Amino acid sequence: YFKLQDQKVKNENLKALGAALASSGAVALYQVENITPEYKNMDIENAEETITITKEDIEDTKAKLSTSNEVPDLVCLGCPHASLEEIKDLAAIVEGKKIRNELWICTSVNIKAAAERMGYLKAIEEAGGHIVCDTCMVVAPIEDLGYKVIGVNSAKAANYVPNMGGIDVVYDEAENLIQFE
Repeated sequence: YFKLQDQKVKNENLKALGAALASSGAVALYQVENITPEYKNMDIENAEETITITKEDIEDTKAKLSTSNEVPDLVCLGCPHASLEEIKDLAAIVEGKKIRNELWICTSVNIKAAAERMGYLKAIEEAGGHIVCDTCMVVAPIEDLGYKVIGVNSAKAANYVPNMGGIDVVYDEAENLIQFE
């Protein structure tokens, strides 16, 4: 059972939390106060554990999971796969700019097709980014491509990347990872 300081939670935040919990331990199910539908049916008084997550907790976790302070040469977003809303937000960040580091956004083929119809793919590609389909940075042979530092906005990815052939990771928000010319 979780309490979040900021009750303005997007589905993407819940997806990221669930992925991080699953990759870092044996958490199969979680409830969030006033957010997840099942919360109202919980016996909170007898909850096995209650955790309150603050903004400071999130910043501390970013620092603990980062193995480098360097600017990432590759930014990999979409672990788990990026939603159309996430791609829309990323297109807005990069639109009309030129990306200095590499940018890969992982998603499904269906979401990429929707992003193309909506014009998000064009904005990302014109900035120098790429949307890759039906794969993940964790299974891609990134260590063979010469990258030394990967920037991720996912605790799940930050858990896995350091075990990929000596590659360092920077865990932060996308807008802090993507560098522009």
